[in-house]
Amino acid sequence: MGQSRIVGALARVLTVMQGINYICGALFVVALIATLPFVGVLEARLIAKYGPALGSGDALLAMRGVMLVGLLAVWAVARLFSALAAMVASVRAGDPFVAANVVRLRSIGWSILALQLLDLIVGAASFWFKSRGIDYVDWTPSLIGWLAVLVAFVLAEVFHQGTAMRDDLADTI
Repeated sequence: MGQSRIVGALARVLTVMQGINYICGALFVVALIATLPFVGVLEARLIAKYGPALGSGDALLAMRGVMLVGLLAVWAVARLFSALAAMVASVRAGDPFVAANVVRLRSIGWSILALQLLDLIVGAASFWFKSRGIDYVDWTPSLIGWLAVLVAFVLAEVFHQGTAMRDDLADTI
């Protein structure tokens, strides 16, 4: 009984997190679109803060690029949450060792890999902004994220072999 409550709570948490992810995506879209009609205002603000030598057009283009990276991250996280929610649903149904969960775990692995690659782009952007004296968040590479990629793919293979063994056992009975 306790496990079913935990699984139910996980399903609710995933639903909330999916909603937050989509809200973040909507905010990225709004911010990106807002940069289009206000190019002059944004460039003037950048020049006022950082001086005329900045190259405000390049800075604005880089800011848009970071927003696009954010949108790609929202997509990767949405795929990850979707696969994870489907796996939780299979656990609730009492049958988690199915071939579909192998595919879902691989999808989670690819999603985490995409997030790690996008993180490298954010790191490069951080270096670019800071080299020009522009305020930007600090960046540190995530070793745990790369480890998570490996764990997801290893678990997918474990699920694959476990599912095959389960199917073989079912066929012999």
